[in-house]
Amino acid sequence: MDRIIGVILALTLFFVGTLALDCMCDRKNCPFLDPSACPLGITKDACFCCSVCFKTEGEECGGPFDIDGKCGGDLICFKPPPPSGEDDGYQFNAKGKCLPRSESDS
Repeated sequence: MDRIIGVILALTLFFVGTLALDCMCDRKNCPFLDPSACPLGITKDACFCCSVCFKTEGEECGGPFDIDGKCGGDLICFKPPPPSGEDDGYQFNAKGKCLPRSESDS
């Protein structure tokens, strides 16, 4: 019985750990970012540590914790509907493309 409880506990901790974003922020390791290289402005990375450019139209965005970046200006990160028709965390994990709001509505 103790072995079963131990296995269940270990599996629970494993799955909870896989849902987290592990960030070790040391700002002195952040690459230099020239603001003029960011036409839509600057934001922070997924760990809220280093400065990165907002994504522009057509660039990849989203992913878990927005690891692939955030769209700038009036762009939104358009993610196609999940293949099965059900979300099941798909929208959280899916990558998208930065599109103008009007294009993504269609």
